Parts: sequence; C-alpha cells; structure tokens
Amino acid sequence: MAVIGKVAKILNSREIVINKGATDGVKAGMRFNIQERETAIVDPDSNENLGKLMRSKISVEVMDVESRFSVARTFETYQALNPEAMSHLSISPRYITRVKKIRAESGFDFREDSVSVSVGDPVVEITE
Repeated sequence: MAVIGKVAKILNSREIVINKGATDGVKAGMRFNIQERETAIVDPDSNENLGKLMRSKISVEVMDVESRFSVARTFETYQALNPEAMSHLSISPRYITRVKKIRAESGFDFREDSVSVSVGDPVVEITE
C-alpha cells in the first residue's frame, strides 16, 4: 500500500518535510509526488459533482527519515538557455540542465524553473 501524507513544512527551495516517517514505512530513497489539493469537478449544466481531480506538481526523493517525519528533496530537471552561450563566439553549450525548485507562494504561474507548493499539499508515494 502506498504511503500518503502531507507537506508539513517547506525548508528551502529544494527541500520539504513530509508528515510521515519510519513508523509509517518511509525509507531513504523513496519517491513521492506532491499533488495539488483535490478539485471538485462540477457539471455546469446539472450542477452534479462529476468527481475529483488531483494532479502532480513536482516529485521529491526522501533523503532523511525520522520516526514521524521525513525530509525530501526535488530532483526533477528542465532544460534552460545557458546565459554563457549567448555570445556567438562562445563554446559553451546552448542549454543547461537545472533542477526544479519549490516556491512557497500560491497562484497559477507557469514558470518552468519552480513550482508552487504549500503546507498541507497531499504527498503520495510513487509506486511503479
């Protein structure tokens, strides 16, 4: 059975605390998806509840495990333009790989370098 918890604290732009630890079966190296909070989907014609939508924001990997909580770090990457490659004389690669970061702010923002995460966001173990 997958471990399900919540973001308990945002430590910095790459690390969060999950409210699940060794007593819940969490081990170093486990991966989790931080998800958006459930959004009810309502039919605009009938006002009927069609179900709930949950989407993954970002994935994290557990680095440190305590008995009742764990510290996890982002590992997802994206390709960004290399500022050093802007000169036509540069031999630097045009793109560089960067790790996505966490923003502790809300709202819809489609920046590729970071994802908005809040305390209380659901965290679900990735089982493959």
